[in-house]
Amino acid sequence: MDALAGLLEGPRARGAFMIRACFDPPWAVRIEDRAPLTVMLMVRGDAWVVPDTGERLRLRAGDLAIARGPDPYTCADDPGTEPRAVILPGGECGYPDGRPLNGSMDLGVRTWGDR
Repeated sequence: MDALAGLLEGPRARGAFMIRACFDPPWAVRIEDRAPLTVMLMVRGDAWVVPDTGERLRLRAGDLAIARGPDPYTCADDPGTEPRAVILPGGECGYPDGRPLNGSMDLGVRTWGDR
């Protein structure tokens, strides 16, 4: 089995979901959902993936990144931007202080953000 076949065969995408995130700077989202695999595609703009340990990664328009879980990380416009939202297991989302977002960033079907 080659690496791509293993990637597609292993997780089987059970419980998978897709979301489009649309933010204007400054923005940062803390990912603590414990997902085994996350695929990110930058359509426009730049972003940083900042893991708790290891090297940060800059994404530019057209770049694709794969995060292997379950370790948490932050996606942001700049590595120094503090998170404005936290994504938790089960698709729950909240503010960093623990308050629920209650749909305040919902922008429509499978779209989330502040613009």
